[in-house]
Amino acid sequence: MFGVIMLPMVRIAFCGLASGLLMTGSVFGQDAMPVTFAKDVMPILQQSCQVCHRENNMAPMSLMTYEETRPWSRSIKNKVLAREMPPWHIDKKVGIQDFKDDRSLSEDQIATIVAWVDAGSPRGDSADLPPPMEFQDFGAWTIEPDVIVTSPLHTVPAESGDWWGHYIVPSGVSEDRYIQAIQTRAGDLRVVHHALTYAVTDPNPPPDDSSNDFFLNEYAVGKNADQYPDGTGKLFPADDQVRFSFHYHSIGEQVVEQTELGLKVYP
Repeated sequence: MFGVIMLPMVRIAFCGLASGLLMTGSVFGQDAMPVTFAKDVMPILQQSCQVCHRENNMAPMSLMTYEETRPWSRSIKNKVLAREMPPWHIDKKVGIQDFKDDRSLSEDQIATIVAWVDAGSPRGDSADLPPPMEFQDFGAWTIEPDVIVTSPLHTVPAESGDWWGHYIVPSGVSEDRYIQAIQTRAGDLRVVHHALTYAVTDPNPPPDDSSNDFFLNEYAVGKNADQYPDGTGKLFPADDQVRFSFHYHSIGEQVVEQTELGLKVYP
């Protein structure tokens, strides 16, 4: 009698468990919405990628549309998993993490891109697309400089080894001024790998040694202006010169380049 009673109970328990599993799977299947380009991926690209990845810009491909993005989906997945893109050279596991204008991706955003690629990179409904972003022309001033210091013209040959060198020029600043914002604007971003600028107090500075200079700003592709909080800034001493320290590289055509340093100063 004991065995006869227990067998149905066991069978019922298993049936209930199976039913529960089926219901759970059914609920998950109903709730899990597919990740699509239009609804989920495009907002991430707008926030963190398109400022560089657009036509006639420095990135190697445009990511403004589904048609442009789809062929690169696997590469995008690999790059975001490795945190190589978007570039954000601050360790996510150490120190301060709250930065203005942070274009790095959250773990959830990375997971979204991975899920999209793993699902076959579906387009989704075009009605879900966010409005297109409007971007400032790359290389334009993002501050309103009061002082613009210009480097000499430099010719980069079509084919040559990389060139490192310095130019020292007058600043035109005749009294001590505090810098509120500073920006380096490359004349041709295709050939300027990076540029450093310094305030030079020595009236007879060594031509290729900046060790005694006062650092001002650095430029590399994608670098924004430095804007200091209200009431803070960098001192630019009266009559100091400006040193431009360049790294140029060839691109297969001759380019004549000239870079500008813009200073917005306190009154």
